[in-house]
This record gives sequence, C-alpha cells and structure tokens, in this order.
Amino acid sequence: MARTKKASKEFIRARKQVSEAARSIGEVGRKAVRLAGETARDVSRTRDAKVARKQARAASQAVKVAGEAAASLARTAVERGRTGAHTLTTSREMRDARSSARKAAEAATSALREGSKLARERSAEAARKAKAKAR
Repeated sequence: MARTKKASKEFIRARKQVSEAARSIGEVGRKAVRLAGETARDVSRTRDAKVARKQARAASQAVKVAGEAAASLARTAVERGRTGAHTLTTSREMRDARSSARKAAEAATSALREGSKLARERSAEAARKAKAKAR
C-alpha cells in the first residue's frame, strides 16, 4: 500500500471534522425547532392563551359586524346619490340649462351657414343668454 503524505492525512482529518461539525449543527437546529414547537404547544394550552383566543374571536366578530355596517352605509349612500341625481336631472334649472345649451348650439350651427361675422355675433349672443339663464 502506498504511503500517504502528512498533508493529505491532515486534509482528510479536517474534512471529517467539518462534516462532524455540520452534523452536530444540524442536530442542534433540529433540537431547537422541536423545543420551540413544544414550548409553543405548552403556551397554547395555558389559560392566558385561551383567553386571548376568545378575545381574538370576539374582535373578529366585531370587525365583521363593522364591515357589514360599512357595506350597508355604502349601499345607502349609493341609493341616496341615485335619488339626488334623479332629482337634479329633473329639476327646472337643469331643464333650462339643457334648453339654453341646445338653443346656443342651434344658433351656432345656423350662424355657420350664414357667414363668419354674423356667426360670431349670434354665437356670442347665445352664449350671453345661456350665461344669464344659468345664473
């Protein structure tokens, strides 16, 4: 059998020590995880943990009720907004504004047919009337 040099023997010994250290570190990590799990299990069985769970359940129910209230509030706001918009669109002011805008547009289009100078005068006059009605 061939002789091995001292350096290679030391290298083999160092490699064994590294693998043994890695193995022992893994065992320590596994033991730490197991102990943490056992501790968590023990803590979860205490009276304080049970009280905390009950409080969390009550808080989540309160949050759910608050969410339902917010949703119903949003629905009410949407319904009120709809009725308000309907009231606004059917109001006399809105009808007047629509008719004045339509008359101004008709005056502008008819003025386009007649000529540029007359068109400017008519559209300016229509705009003045629309502004006066809007006030």
